Amino acid sequence: MAIRSVYYIQNHKVNKEDIEIKWASGFSYSQKQKNIVTLHEAISERFNVSTNEILEVSTKSLLEIGKMLSSINLEFEIEGKKYFFESVYQSCKVFQDGLLGTIHHPEWIELESFEAKKASQAINLPLVEFKFKDMTFPLEPKTMFFDWLYISCINQLNIKFLIDPYYYFTDIEFNPTKMISTQAQALCKYKNLVEQNLIEEFLKNPKKFYEEDK
Repeated sequence: MAIRSVYYIQNHKVNKEDIEIKWASGFSYSQKQKNIVTLHEAISERFNVSTNEILEVSTKSLLEIGKMLSSINLEFEIEGKKYFFESVYQSCKVFQDGLLGTIHHPEWIELESFEAKKASQAINLPLVEFKFKDMTFPLEPKTMFFDWLYISCINQLNIKFLIDPYYYFTDIEFNPTKMISTQAQALCKYKNLVEQNLIEEFLKNPKKFYEEDK
């Protein structure tokens, strides 16, 4: 058995519910997709909705839009040049070092997604903040920076109509017992902000929205 999360909008707020499913073990693509089907069927039963209303957002998604919007495949245009979103995110991490003060690797932005992620994982030091261009973001609220960066990225794309049919969002790779941020939650937040015409306000002052959600 395993726990995976679903994110959905209710009363203009993003909600999360953890779903326990029978887990098909293994790391193959087909096994991951079996788990997606199982998870979506459980969500369908729990919320009494069609599985066609549920979007898996990961490289293992059964739908091309879900694969495209995964942090690994998604491209972020910055000053006229395209980078992988995952590489941008990893390059924004600032680590605490007892001897050097802080360590920051903006050059990771040039790497492939998995290379940037691997480089970040190799640094066994605590995070202290995130730095993007001339802006710094604190670690709290926990998902604020990832959500803000992801929404900044997909706001460049004309995807509003592509996600219209979906009201529930999942990420089979995200383990809520071990991980903090997920593209499924960020995409759900994006849809919620779009529906309320609050995207620009959120991008200017994300902290305000997290304070209101407390």
